[in-house]
Amino acid sequence: MADVLHPDVLQDELDQLNGWQGTVEDGISKSFTCAGCAGSIAFVNRLAEHAEQVGHHPDLAVSWDTVTVTY
Repeated sequence: MADVLHPDVLQDELDQLNGWQGTVEDGISKSFTCAGCAGSIAFVNRLAEHAEQVGHHPDLAVSWDTVTVTY
């Protein structure tokens, strides 16, 4: 398992990423707005293909026009 960042370091890194938020305890996440349900599913399919290629799989929460990605 990877080393966990110190909370202050994590916050400094998150401050440099547009829209990402989180904590050491809960992980980091970002919500992406899509073009309706079909857009959300298409986004998830593209993300899943990439995640398989790199072997790094996020948790995904899918709603009608929003996908939240959590690592």
